[in-house]
Amino acid sequence: MRIFLTLINGEQIEYNSDLSNVIIGRSQKCDLVIQHEAMSRTHCKLEIKDGELYITDLGSINGVFIDGERIPSNSSVPFQTFLHLSFGAVTSAQVEIDEVTRIGVNSLINQKKSSHSNSIEIAKKNAPSFPASKDDKNLKNGSKSTAKGSAKKEKQTFVLNFIILLTLLIAIYFYFYQDQFMNTNSQEDESSQIQAIENKDDF
Repeated sequence: MRIFLTLINGEQIEYNSDLSNVIIGRSQKCDLVIQHEAMSRTHCKLEIKDGELYITDLGSINGVFIDGERIPSNSSVPFQTFLHLSFGAVTSAQVEIDEVTRIGVNSLINQKKSSHSNSIEIAKKNAPSFPASKDDKNLKNGSKSTAKGSAKKEKQTFVLNFIILLTLLIAIYFYFYQDQFMNTNSQEDESSQIQAIENKDDF
């Protein structure tokens, strides 16, 4: 924001600021200090909101005038730069707004990022597409073969483990079955011998 002021005594002041608002007055705490008795300590404020310029009379004694009409105190009033502005010791004030102050630094950065992203997208769309080379195809086929081989190996391992487990269960079963079978045969032989002895005694 560039501010050009002409005072009652003919003095001219030029003030540059990157801020979106500038407070003008007699106090040293103001952004733009004008040491004159016609100025209030905090006389007025120029600010940019949504890209538009506004001026606020901060309760000054001598007021703020746009085209000769005094604006209400403590009220933000839109101001067009081609209008005549005066306040306190300032007989004429001109304000120029640069693009950085109007839009804001962050907005400009975002616009540049967006523009950069759009350029990348356009470049990607316009980039020529090349068919896959033999090496790429071989690499893909090799990956598929490796995956198939791994799956086949896992399946073979599962089948082998299943056969071993089944064989072990069958062996355990026959071990206990054989033991029980032998005990049964021994009992039958003993019964036969006892029966034969009893029959012999009967004779």
